[in-house]
Amino acid sequence: MEIEAKYTVLDQRTYTTLIRLHQIGDFRVEEGGTRSILDTYLDTDDRALISAGYACRRRRQDGETTISVKSLSSGNATADDTIHRRIELEIPIDEERVLRPDRWPESPLRHLVLEACGGQTLTEILDIEQARQVRYLLSPEGTVVMELDLDRVEIRGRPGDGDQATKGKSRRGKAVHVFTELEVELMEAGSEADLQQVMAHLTGLPGLSAQPTSKFERGLALIAGGATSNRHQRSLRPDDTVEEAARRLLRPLFLKMQAHEAGTYVGEDTEQLHDMRVAIRRMRTLLRVTEAYLDPAALQPACSGLRKTARILGAVRDMDVFREKTGIYLTESAISPSSFAPLMQVWNVEYARRRNEMLAYLGEREYARFKKRFWAQLKTGLPTRGKPARISHVGREVVTAQLRRLQRRSASLTEPVKDYEAYHQLRIDAKHLRYSLEFFQTLLGAEALEAIEVLKHLQDHFGDLQDAVVAASHLRAVAAYGTWVTPEQSQLLWRSPAAPEAADLTSMDAIWTYLRVREAEIETLTEATPQVWQEFQDRGVPELVQTALAGI
Repeated sequence: MEIEAKYTVLDQRTYTTLIRLHQIGDFRVEEGGTRSILDTYLDTDDRALISAGYACRRRRQDGETTISVKSLSSGNATADDTIHRRIELEIPIDEERVLRPDRWPESPLRHLVLEACGGQTLTEILDIEQARQVRYLLSPEGTVVMELDLDRVEIRGRPGDGDQATKGKSRRGKAVHVFTELEVELMEAGSEADLQQVMAHLTGLPGLSAQPTSKFERGLALIAGGATSNRHQRSLRPDDTVEEAARRLLRPLFLKMQAHEAGTYVGEDTEQLHDMRVAIRRMRTLLRVTEAYLDPAALQPACSGLRKTARILGAVRDMDVFREKTGIYLTESAISPSSFAPLMQVWNVEYARRRNEMLAYLGEREYARFKKRFWAQLKTGLPTRGKPARISHVGREVVTAQLRRLQRRSASLTEPVKDYEAYHQLRIDAKHLRYSLEFFQTLLGAEALEAIEVLKHLQDHFGDLQDAVVAASHLRAVAAYGTWVTPEQSQLLWRSPAAPEAADLTSMDAIWTYLRVREAEIETLTEATPQVWQEFQDRGVPELVQTALAGI
């Protein structure tokens, strides 16, 4: 039985901190050297081993080759448990026999694999290369009780199987995903109490996020395209139950969320946060779509975790968008950035507050528990209620209802109105319809693709309008109060609100000018709204959707 705790190392600073640790709780850290490990995962063409609940791995290390089989489940671990427990069998192997289980040495591992794959020859499906820094944790008596491994990991799929957008390409032209992981594995002389003590110390370390999924599971998502795209939907079948279909769609989205954690934490590429947030939005939409068929009480922790994570990430993303669009304005208008110094000073303070909240949350036990519980449900089965329903029937009902909801709002789009909350809600409805069409796309007719493109344009229009409305509200607050948002009790402030004509506020002139630009943008987008909606009608989206549904 393999018993270990796993964490994603979110940034280089955390990696350096871990390398320099000499003591963790009662345990002394001793260097164990470095190892170069190449793991190749094997299965039959029809994935018989995975279907049976096992991962088969050939490991090349220090000139030796071994074959091991691990269970994909976490054994008797509860959803709250942050420890991975897996059955593991291992034998040395001759390279020439690797793909022929019937020629392996006599062992329980050989019998297990032969029974699962029916004597079929194995094939290579996935490579995982690791540069491992090995450390040992010694008890006060000097006994090695745990192994602490810091792994620089590179997962490579097969040409044509993965989405090359994950992290680029390796020299071998295969899809690549790169990350850093910490594993704390319990040795025979150690106890789970020892492991829990170490975990308690690591949990308080910034830059670590509990990892509920295995490297192999993330690798499978990569080669299926699920870590960065929607190609995982190829496996959706009309006779799937709602629970089966929901799990097929949610699992790669969950893995995509995790794939962008480190990039979100570091913050060098704002699209990492955006992509992580989109994955969460899609999961929330899918759970809403299927809520009539799944047990809401059992899924409440997952829904709450997704909602809170979306809120915390959204607060930072909104500020990223504000800064990006403000930067474009400064460039296009040739205004000196120094004229926006008061604005950016307020932005910097608020951004630091929101990012610090996000960084703390990504390392908290609450976030770790949410991920662990949700992943356990996605692996073992989502809780259902009532009689099982087929996804083909549910998909037709859901898409039809969402289309009708969107059409009912068309009355407010025949002429420009300044009901920005209604426009915002309409954008949400368009997004939900688009996501649902994408969820069920492999079950629908080809017309769904054209409908999705028009919905994207509609969603983008109202997204730009919402961004401008939000930006204008922040600019008013900065210009009038020197705060990012208008104080709830502004009339009780100890100083008078700033006025644009005040003598000491000449430095705010550029900000008031920018406010007028954003207000003009709001007017322009509002005036264009009936035309954008008319395009939705002229392109025949309702008819396209109905025709696509007929293909189920």
